[in-house]
Amino acid sequence: MYDVNEKFENLVLFMAENYNSYDTELNDAITTFEEAIETSGNGEAAFGIARDDWERIEITEPPYKCNNAQFYAEYNDGFQAPFLVCAWNRSFDELETLLKDTSVKLYGMYRKNSITGK
Repeated sequence: MYDVNEKFENLVLFMAENYNSYDTELNDAITTFEEAIETSGNGEAAFGIARDDWERIEITEPPYKCNNAQFYAEYNDGFQAPFLVCAWNRSFDELETLLKDTSVKLYGMYRKNSITGK
């Protein structure tokens, strides 16, 4: 069984890996999810910041500027300061619910990926 930090990591890496796919519907759904996170007032997201280097995204303790985040992911390209990938201030269940409410199709793909690991 995954703990919530592993679930958050799986969600972030799934979104980042698929952000620049050749499926425009998928890309649009991920962008809409990013916007929903920001519109909710409970976080920020930029899943595509790492581009093809998404495997270097790390789940870390939030920096002081995001000290109320319960979940935080960043990307460090080795040259500049770390870039925020996702910060979320509420429970992981609420983030998953937001994803489901934003795009049932994207949620289904994410859930299938998290179960099968593909």
